[in-house]
Amino acid sequence: MAVTITPCSLTLTTQQAAVLLGVTRPTIERILDAGKIPFEKAGTHRRIKLEDILSFKEARKAEQCRALTSLGTPGDEDPKIALARMKHARTEAGLRRRRQSK
Repeated sequence: MAVTITPCSLTLTTQQAAVLLGVTRPTIERILDAGKIPFEKAGTHRRIKLEDILSFKEARKAEQCRALTSLGTPGDEDPKIALARMKHARTEAGLRRRRQSK
């Protein structure tokens, strides 16, 4: 397991934030435009504080767990286990799509 130490005051570009959250840059831009993550503009470029991205990531994870709990997972499975199974399924689907596109 690797550990990375970074200052919380670090600012990231939209591309770096997208990579951190595992989404596309246009998705990050939609999230920013919706006001879900605060950002600063440096000229025409958007800069996002690392701490704001991490807060959004945690809030999104909590929201996913609440949604899973409200659905009533099969056999009252622990929501964290169900979330891990869903992540694995999404990863496998992505790999299949990449293989098919070649």
